[in-house]
Parts: sequence; C-alpha cells; structure tokens
Amino acid sequence: MKVIKPYHEHISKKGMTPYQFIEKIGRTCYKSEDKITDDSAVKFVKGLCSRKHYAMIEHYWVHMRYTGLYEDLMKGLSMFAKVDCGLLGEATDILKHVYITEHCDTYISAPLRVFFDMVSALGACDLNVTPINSVVDEMLSCVGNYFPEIFPQCFSYRNTRHFQIMPEEDFCDDLYNELYDSPKNLREQEIMKHRTHTVLFVCDRGVSHELVRHRPCSFAQESTRYCNYSKDKFGGDITFILPFFFDTGHDDSRVYEAWKTSCEVAERKYFELLGYGSTPQEARSVLPNSLKTEIIMTCNETEWQHIVNLRAKGTTGAPHPQMKEIMQPWYEELIELSEGRIK
Repeated sequence: MKVIKPYHEHISKKGMTPYQFIEKIGRTCYKSEDKITDDSAVKFVKGLCSRKHYAMIEHYWVHMRYTGLYEDLMKGLSMFAKVDCGLLGEATDILKHVYITEHCDTYISAPLRVFFDMVSALGACDLNVTPINSVVDEMLSCVGNYFPEIFPQCFSYRNTRHFQIMPEEDFCDDLYNELYDSPKNLREQEIMKHRTHTVLFVCDRGVSHELVRHRPCSFAQESTRYCNYSKDKFGGDITFILPFFFDTGHDDSRVYEAWKTSCEVAERKYFELLGYGSTPQEARSVLPNSLKTEIIMTCNETEWQHIVNLRAKGTTGAPHPQMKEIMQPWYEELIELSEGRIK
C-alpha cells in the first residue's frame, strides 16, 4: 500500500505533434506510458479513431482562420445543422462546441472530435439528394489535409484557400492583435473562448467524480477496468490519496489509523479477488473513494473560469475541502498561464 498527497500538473502541447499530445493523454487511461516511442503516436491515434474512441481526440483543439465571407460561413453551418445532420437530431450538440469570433477575418476553434462528428452526421445523409455545402466541404477538407493519417477520406481535399489551421499560440496572438480596436475586456473574453488548457489531476476517486460533472470539458481517466494493480508496473501496491483532514501528523491518530486500516483491507481483498480469478473490472468493486486516480481535463478559459469559481473560490457555496486542495494551486497557476484573463 502506498499513500500520497494529491497534486496537479499542467500539460503543455509545446514540442509535441498533435498525435503525440493525444497519445500522452490516451495512455493515461491504461497507464501504458511505457509503450510510448519516437514513432508510436500516429499508430496509437489511428487505433483510437478506427475504434471510434473519439473521447481522447477531444483534447486536441483545431484552430483555423477563415478569410471568406462571414455570412457564407454561418449560412453553411446553418444548412449543415438544419439539413445535413437533421436525421441525427444532434446538430446543436455538435455545433455548440464550435467557437467563432468574427472581425476582419473569422476565427474558429473546436475540439478535433467535432469534425469527426460532422463527418458521421453527413454519413447519415444521401449526399446525392442533399449535396454538402461548399463552405462545410472546404472546412472539413482543410482538417483532412492537416490530419491525413486519421481523418475520413471522403472529401475532395481540394485547395482550401479560405481556411488555414494555425498553432493555438499563433492563432490567439493574431486574434488579439486583430481586435486592437475593441475594449480590453472584450478582447480578453474572445481570447478566452479559444485558448485552452490541459491539466492532470492526481486525486482520489471522490474528487474525480465531482470533476466529471463539468460537461463542456474533455476527460481522460485512469481506468480501473483495465489497470491491474497486481502487475509489476504498479509495484504490486495500490496507491491511495491521503485525506488531509485525517493527516494529524501522528502515527497513533485514531482517525488516521481507522482510515489506513480500511484501505489496507480493501487492498488485500482486491488482490484476493484477482487470485480467485476475478478480472480487474470485477475486483475493483471493493476499492474505496480514497483510491488514487489520474484524470486529465481540457477546456477553454471560459469554462476554466467557471470551474475555479465553483471549485476554488466557492461562489455558489463552499467547495469540498479535498476539491479545493487540488483546485486552489491550479487556479493560481491558471492566473499566470492566462496572463490574468482568469480572475
């Protein structure tokens, strides 16, 4: 049995390809980071997409500048929502994750998964009866050109002169400069729609259950279905998060000993069940909320502001003490990463 304190780690995209970034996040679920090599990322992400396991590609956001007419873009997306994917009844669910700022050019951001879902929606239609709108075709073709290894090969992939995919930093810098004639607070609000942050929280399962309630976010979490804690990679131990309110600093503390004993019993019974032939997804039934988990969250700054308001600042009521324990340090780092946009 191992006992650790919770912590967080900001995950930067710098120095990684989109595929490497997605692989780093996806392997957290299976704790298979040891399988990462110099050329494993594309194969790993292709495997995710072939199984339509799109939750991991949500963490990578596509940022593109559109130089055509704003009216044409909005008309094309509206036609897509009302006609092309009307059969699925999910158009608003797809497009509500697309963030758009219109000024001289139009700036568009969305999780990569959005574009896969758009293709799936179009697949339910008869394109001979309702041809794909040219702007939507050009946008999806641009994504296809940028991600040829994984994106469905079902578009013309013609010259996409009106759309340009950009790195997030360059995209946000260009947008901020283009909004030079807008009040500072409005400029910051627009940037917050497009600027994303990804963070790893190492916490207990009780805290992670609260985190996943933030539905606009993307999540990747260590899986107790697939992680077998009897294996050598885990050192033959189960790791638990120490609740700070039980940590009195004294080994003979009755509350700490009661908590520690319950975790030791849970660990022992988990290994017993595995020994009887139970699978990890069955044996996990005896594990408590104090079980350590790793959960990665990605969202834009607008949503992060909402999260820290609730989970660190307590604007709607006192946060759970263990939630505040991990969120307050992340909130302080976020203020710096957002250059003060997050208050």
